Amino acid sequence: MSRVLLVQFGELSLKGKNRHLFETRLISNIKTTLHAESVVIEKQYGRLYIQPANGDEFENEEFVLSQTSRVFGIATILLGHRINGDYADIEKMVLSQIHAEDFESFAVRTHRSDKRFPMTSEEVNRKLGAAVVEAYNKKVHLKTPDTEIHVIIMDTGIVVALNKIRGAGGLPVGSSGKMISLLSS
Repeated sequence: MSRVLLVQFGELSLKGKNRHLFETRLISNIKTTLHAESVVIEKQYGRLYIQPANGDEFENEEFVLSQTSRVFGIATILLGHRINGDYADIEKMVLSQIHAEDFESFAVRTHRSDKRFPMTSEEVNRKLGAAVVEAYNKKVHLKTPDTEIHVIIMDTGIVVALNKIRGAGGLPVGSSGKMISLLSS
């Protein structure tokens, strides 16, 4: 189990055959922004995983999160844990991460790209939601919950995160050509 930032792109996903150029620029911009932090950036399935280079935790998690959220080209960020295992490991991770005093209602959002996982996304949502209700006696509210539990299931591992953070959006700085502007009174 290690801490991870799961970065999802915005407009970048529309760029077709030259998408890799935009992704490379985005990775370069993230590395420049996080120059003080030792991280490893891994690209998989149209997402980026930013993990600590030395150990399981970021040296300064708040710095990494605040700086990454300001990088143009990033639509959303999930700060969570990357685990290997089955549903029992997911449930154990979620129940250990949430704090009952922080929310009154919640929703579980599962995305399963690894179809070998024995449960569907909806089954994970229902079973995990029932476990949280039983453990904390909280309400499920799918439209506007106080907190969201995100479970991303891939063949390279499972990411469990609480809440989604908005990024700056747009395209990566430096991916477009140069421009000049003439301003006149």
